[in-house]
Amino acid sequence: MRVLDEGVWRDVARARVYVDGAWREMTEVQVREDNAWSVATEFIDDLTLSLSRPSLQVIISGSGLAATQPVTANPAGGRGPFTYQWERVNGVFANITAPQAATTQFSFFLPSNSFFEGIYRCTVTDALGAQASQNVSVTFESIPSFGR
Repeated sequence: MRVLDEGVWRDVARARVYVDGAWREMTEVQVREDNAWSVATEFIDDLTLSLSRPSLQVIISGSGLAATQPVTANPAGGRGPFTYQWERVNGVFANITAPQAATTQFSFFLPSNSFFEGIYRCTVTDALGAQASQNVSVTFESIPSFGR
């Protein structure tokens, strides 16, 4: 939003008003036109993203399907609703159980006595088209199974 301040136009990314004895952060400015109120501008924090787990590790005995614990993408700022996209960046081609959800898991069939790792990225997009991304490291390991 642009405001005229002492004869100079300035861009404003944040605004506060003094109401009932306290300063409050403004979230939007509304204008009245033709007997109707409409939003003239909104003050929205930049979109950021954090993951519930920055790395995941699975260790199994012998061979078989290995699945990680869930990892959740937590957006902050921006404007909802949000969309999510999980994708492989490099390394092992694990299955992404919910590639378009906030929470997902990774699974991979491991041969006995093997080790695989990969990097996966979650990109969140808000309703305004802003994006934020974070990577998660995923490690799968199979240790030898010893028979009785």
